[in-house]
Amino acid sequence: MKIAIITDDGKRVNAHFGRATHFLVVTAEGGKEIARELRDKPYHGEENHDHNHLHDHGHVHDHNHDHDHHHGHGGFFQRVQAVIADCDVLISRGMGQPAFDKLEQAGIRPFMTNEGDVETAVSAFLNDTLTQNQARVHTHH
Repeated sequence: MKIAIITDDGKRVNAHFGRATHFLVVTAEGGKEIARELRDKPYHGEENHDHNHLHDHGHVHDHNHDHDHHHGHGGFFQRVQAVIADCDVLISRGMGQPAFDKLEQAGIRPFMTNEGDVETAVSAFLNDTLTQNQARVHTHH
């Protein structure tokens, strides 16, 4: 089993799927961790990047809208799926409903948790004691 944890530094579970910079991928067998690697998350939005790059949206971002909605990020999710296609589960502290749905459609189980520490979250998940918090899936109208 492979578990992807959304993170910036490999130590904290990120609170927002769309803004995180990395996936920590933990490989487990028989309920024990046997390997881990930090993978770059595909570029999405401007939150973590310098502002000197060309942007294909054709407008200036006001940073008040949610990048996970209403833009039709099919290409973004194809890139995400390519990076974590070998993973069974993705642990995050928050994501939008469209991201949640796309992960499920790709066969990756999104797991929303209140736990912010990567080590604690991985250990609890492997011990089947990590609590799923569906309220951390953001729905917007």
